[in-house]
Amino acid sequence: ADLIRRREDPHFQVVAAYLLDRVKPDIVVANFAWTAGLLRMLPASVCKILDTHDIQHLRSEAHTLVGGEAVRADKAVEIEAWGAADYVVAIQAAEKDLIIKTSGRNNVILAGHAARPLAAARKGEPGPIVLFVGNRYGPNTEGLRRFLAESWPEIRRRAPQAVLEVAGLVGQDFPDPPEGVRVLGVVPDLAEVYERAAVVVNPVEVGTGLSIKVIEALCAGRAVVSTIAGMRGVEGEGVLQVKFEKLAEAIVKILQDPQERKRREAASVAFAATELTPDRIYRELFNTIELRLYK
Repeated sequence: ADLIRRREDPHFQVVAAYLLDRVKPDIVVANFAWTAGLLRMLPASVCKILDTHDIQHLRSEAHTLVGGEAVRADKAVEIEAWGAADYVVAIQAAEKDLIIKTSGRNNVILAGHAARPLAAARKGEPGPIVLFVGNRYGPNTEGLRRFLAESWPEIRRRAPQAVLEVAGLVGQDFPDPPEGVRVLGVVPDLAEVYERAAVVVNPVEVGTGLSIKVIEALCAGRAVVSTIAGMRGVEGEGVLQVKFEKLAEAIVKILQDPQERKRREAASVAFAATELTPDRIYRELFNTIELRLYK
């Protein structure tokens, strides 16, 4: 069955519509395409905003490319969901352009992922720790699997003391990790993990939406090495963007060159402080809401 249709919850829609009728808001923001049915139940006087978070039919295609079980999201169903909203929110510029081109409507707002408070200065020099953070999702699993098979042995050969820490549910797919790899699982405080990491890696080869893991690493003030696909929707001098085959070389350079690491850390902090602030990231959304409220 189509992913969007399958995730629709008619009971939720009815209950939510009832509560909204009691509250009588001027604006309603619904999350994900499968909540569009709720927007259709609201009166015309309510401004309806649909936050896509991702383009679902592209996400399912990306999942299929890496050999994962295909979860089909029908393109026509998704376009129909976008049509239920007065405004559609895209998480990155390329997806904004695609939604406009696909739907034929110029009602798309860009709103990415803003920075959390930036990390304090390091308490000391980090050890030779490489960090990967990820959910249990096909492209994450397959990217990490290839990294462990092809890149990690070369990193350990050139930097024998290097350690890879894997945080997040993706670790469940690696119950027997190779030497030098620590599977942390879900951690209560990622700040502690970022504090001890010398470099953050993103080895994913396909994906959609915005690379939240890269943004969070930049906000933590860390040097990042990423594949080209892993950089989707993100820029910044703190990130060393390379082909997959060059991941090991780039990581070893940062591990063995403290000055290069510090330069990229400083670039990450500067980029997050200027480009990832809520005022900048949510400007289009804030302006749209203000215009609707005070017109």
